[in-house]
Amino acid sequence: SGLTLSVAGIFKELLTISASIAFFGDVVSGINAVGLLVTLIGVAAYNVLMMLRARDKPEDEHEVSDHAAQDGVSPVAGKRDVLRRVFPFLSRR
Repeated sequence: SGLTLSVAGIFKELLTISASIAFFGDVVSGINAVGLLVTLIGVAAYNVLMMLRARDKPEDEHEVSDHAAQDGVSPVAGKRDVLRRVFPFLSRR
């Protein structure tokens, strides 16, 4: 998808900046280092969510509607459950 391509581009930029620090001795300020760390955490979180989503995704789109009809739950609720498992502080129960 377009979002995955965008995240891959951001990761490439992160690698480019890291390589310039490692190989050319570029100096990074504290705030820039924090920004790089936040970016790395964001890319990692996106990839974890995509892997969990792919693992939990039914093989067939009809299976989604069948499960939703049986359970009386919308497919969106499943995405919320994945987010709650990865980020438990989002749950307000």
